[in-house]
Amino acid sequence: MADGTPVTLTGASGPAADGKSYTVAFDPTTAVNKEITVSFPALKDGAGNISIPLTAKVTISGADTVKPAVTSATSTSPTTIKVKFAEPITNVVNAKVKFNGVAVGATEAVVNADDNTVLDITVPATTTSGALLLEAGAVEDLNGNPNAEFSKAISFATDTVAPTVATTEVFKDGNNKLRVTFSEDVTKVGTTGLTLKYTDEYGVAKTIAIPDLRIAVDTTDKKVVVIDLHDGTAPVKENVTYTVDITGGYFADTFGNSSTLKTVTFVNSASAATSKLALIDTDPIVVTDAVASGATRTNSGAFVDVQFKDAVEAASATNKANYTVEGAEVEKAELVYNNPTTATGTGAKAVVRVYIKDNTIEESGNYNVTVSGVKGYNANVTEMNSATKNVQIAENTRPTVTAASFKAFDAGATTSTVSVTFSEAIASDVTPDADFDLYVAGAKVSTATVTHGALGATIEFTINKDLSADVAANKEVKLVAKSGFDLADDNGNKANVTEVVVH
Repeated sequence: MADGTPVTLTGASGPAADGKSYTVAFDPTTAVNKEITVSFPALKDGAGNISIPLTAKVTISGADTVKPAVTSATSTSPTTIKVKFAEPITNVVNAKVKFNGVAVGATEAVVNADDNTVLDITVPATTTSGALLLEAGAVEDLNGNPNAEFSKAISFATDTVAPTVATTEVFKDGNNKLRVTFSEDVTKVGTTGLTLKYTDEYGVAKTIAIPDLRIAVDTTDKKVVVIDLHDGTAPVKENVTYTVDITGGYFADTFGNSSTLKTVTFVNSASAATSKLALIDTDPIVVTDAVASGATRTNSGAFVDVQFKDAVEAASATNKANYTVEGAEVEKAELVYNNPTTATGTGAKAVVRVYIKDNTIEESGNYNVTVSGVKGYNANVTEMNSATKNVQIAENTRPTVTAASFKAFDAGATTSTVSVTFSEAIASDVTPDADFDLYVAGAKVSTATVTHGALGATIEFTINKDLSADVAANKEVKLVAKSGFDLADDNGNKANVTEVVVH
């Protein structure tokens, strides 16, 4: 709890059978109306991707008796329904979720993995409408209140427009590829390849078969279909004009509307096939100094270095909006290396240092860093595709002073000892005893020196002045951080200190 009291969990705590949610069950004796912090240092999905450290602050209410209410229920495809509630829900009872009077299957009504106020329901395909019924107790809110009965006729005839081809372009990503962008999200229905038609240099009509496995919907933008211009043995010849018939029904939108026949003509030329800017293959995003410019966490704050295969356009590369760090805030983006001809030792022709705002990463762990919108320096290197990499980043919470007081005066040795307590242990001081100046009654005492003892959560600083008379006279005594102040925690986060008022 917020007051430091440990909380006991019951044996009902644990992941759901589908692995998409985790129930934290508190012991019945847990105090109500007090804030509780629940932390997951790391979670791993089935593909081995590691989550950022997750922290949730919850309060067990002793007064919540409001039933979770449905705010909307709409079809999202011919076989799916989205039910939105006014608050988070859990404990779905599928037998009480019915469509046209029949209970849905055991896995066909689930709380959305990304939004726990949404119930996703899968139903048999229908061309018109159907009756949805949520019986009382079909779901519960997080305080165990069951829903009231809810029913609604759901229409599935909301989208009858066929997806159409909006644009096409050739780009280079290893092989030349043809990018086909549709008017809406599509799925690939066709299971055979496509045929390119062309006329060779002797005037003879020829064809090239593109295998089915080389035609795919983009995983990040489902409006985009990428056709690899490769016949399975060799790349398709360049500097040739080709046509391809994308047959009707080869693709479909989420409501099952089939795409219409589209004939695409394109030139597979080296000049047309520009390359996209990309990150380097090995360690594209690192948390250490990639170009030996001397930056360290204690003088620059937490940062990651993003390394590109080609030189970059400065404006887009230094636009902090083009970088996101999951669960944190980007402070700025600085171009620290950019050379179109010479790469660094890691193979990067450009390095952008992305600074993370102080105190926005509360726990060390794996975080997704996404880079997008950055353009190449040369005209033939076009804007990159969005790229996300998972990297380990240490917490960047800066220590603060929580208490300071005089511990002792020694008139004989003409010294004073000050005890300063920090919010966390201080573990490093790169330039010892060069951290503070002494100020008395607003004036700097130029003859004073401030040294310290052992590092830790509480540090004793010794001042070569007996300040007892100043304290007795009720003068303000403070330690003011020097420009070289570098007391830091064990992750190199410099303490957030400008001055320490002792008296």
